[in-house]
Amino acid sequence: MSRLSAQELSTTDFSALVLIDSNPGLYQRQLGLALEISPPNVVPIIDRLVQREVVVRLPSKDDRRMQELHLTDAGRALLKKAEAEVARFEQLLEDSLTATEQRYINSALKKLSAFEA
Repeated sequence: MSRLSAQELSTTDFSALVLIDSNPGLYQRQLGLALEISPPNVVPIIDRLVQREVVVRLPSKDDRRMQELHLTDAGRALLKKAEAEVARFEQLLEDSLTATEQRYINSALKKLSAFEA
């Protein structure tokens, strides 16, 4: 599921929307760090979301050199639809696995996530 096809979002776009929604006023640099994307590569992602009118850049009240990222109403609506699509996809995956397979996958994911810390 590299793209959320019905919403025409890449997984990176989706992740950016989730992070901005969870952290209103997030700075571009912070978004890049959270997504593990270099600053020059964050710009086109944000530009694309701004062009779609789902994200806005607003001047920071604390530092006029910085711009805060916020979802628009259209962005929140798009995110809600995308989250529903992700939930449906996850349910399809879950339904296709036996209980034993699900336990193996969950166990493997827990081991892998330990390396992130």
